[in-house]
Amino acid sequence: MSNSWRTKESEARIAAFLEEYKALCTKHGVELLAAPQFVPSGQHGFNVSVFMQPVDKKNLAVPSDMSIL
Repeated sequence: MSNSWRTKESEARIAAFLEEYKALCTKHGVELLAAPQFVPSGQHGFNVSVFMQPVDKKNLAVPSDMSIL
């Protein structure tokens, strides 16, 4: 059973984080990129993992219309 107070507190912290993250991205011109990575499972295939990579947006060759926020 979820606690509505905890849910509201969590949503407020997430919103505050996203506001600060957006300000940092604008200030430094860097964003975090999440990309899939295929890792051998050791059995008969691969597992999909995700890695985070900081990307310098100021030196990109072609500006992108895509944005995180």
